[in-house]
Amino acid sequence: MKYFSKKILSKPAFTLVEVMTALSILALISSSVLVVINRCVVSGADSALRMQAFEVARENI
Repeated sequence: MKYFSKKILSKPAFTLVEVMTALSILALISSSVLVVINRCVVSGADSALRMQAFEVARENI
């Protein structure tokens, strides 16, 4: 049993601080990407509405 415990503890691994830091960085990058995607979708929808309004206004002149 002692051999098994020493074998597990001797393997290199990440610490909890390293894992939490990596997850925090990943969350920050993911949220930034989602904000950019959301802005692109809103901008595209706004452009489509403006184009539609322009077409309606042009037809009614």
